[in-house]
Amino acid sequence: MLIDGQDETAKVLGRDKEFISRLVEWCGVEEHAGVKGEATRLLAWIIKNSKNAEVMKNIVRADGVQYLVTMATSEHYLMQNEALIALTLIVGSSVLDEAAMALKEAELIEVIANLLKSQQTLPNIIANTLSLTRALVMAVSHRPPQLAQCTLLACTGMLSNMQSNLREELMCAGIPDLAKQLSSHENEDVRNAAEMLINVLEEGPSVER
Repeated sequence: MLIDGQDETAKVLGRDKEFISRLVEWCGVEEHAGVKGEATRLLAWIIKNSKNAEVMKNIVRADGVQYLVTMATSEHYLMQNEALIALTLIVGSSVLDEAAMALKEAELIEVIANLLKSQQTLPNIIANTLSLTRALVMAVSHRPPQLAQCTLLACTGMLSNMQSNLREELMCAGIPDLAKQLSSHENEDVRNAAEMLINVLEEGPSVER
C-alpha cells in the first residue's frame, strides 16, 4: 500500500473530499471485487495512518463506514485486522457522534458479536474485536444511561441518543457474557483484552441487565 506509514500523505488524501467520495464509490463496486477490496483497504489505511479527526469525518460523511464494517467480516485476516483498527480509531475519536448512526445501520454490534462467538475467528482478531468493543464502551460511558434493559426502543434505534443506543445494543447482544467466556481463553492476548473490556463494562453506567 502506497501510503502505509506516510502520515502526511494519508492526511492530504483524507482531506480531499472529492477523492474520498470517489474512493467510497469504488468500495461499492460489486462487479469488480478486486477494485472494491483494495478501495476499502485504502480507506482503512488512510484512517490508520492519518489518525486525523477531519479525515475520519470526511469518510463518515461520504458514507464510508458501512464498508469498513463489512470489511471486518472478510475471510481475509489482513483485511479484517485493518478494518478493526480503522473502526477502533473512529469509535475513539471526536467523530463518533456523526458515525454512531452509520455504525448502527451497518450492524456493527452484530458483527462484533459474531466475531466473538465464532470458533473460526483467529485469536488476534478476537483480541482486536474486544479492543474495538472496549473503545466503544469507553466512548459512550460518560453518557447517562437511557435504559437498563433491552427494550423495544433501544433495540429498534428509536432513542434520540445514538451513542447510548449503541451501548444498549452491546448489552442486548450479550457482549458482557461473551467477554467473561473469553477471559479464560487459551490465548493470553485474548484473555487480557477480555479482562480489560470487563473492567470497563463494570465501571460503566449500564451494567445491570
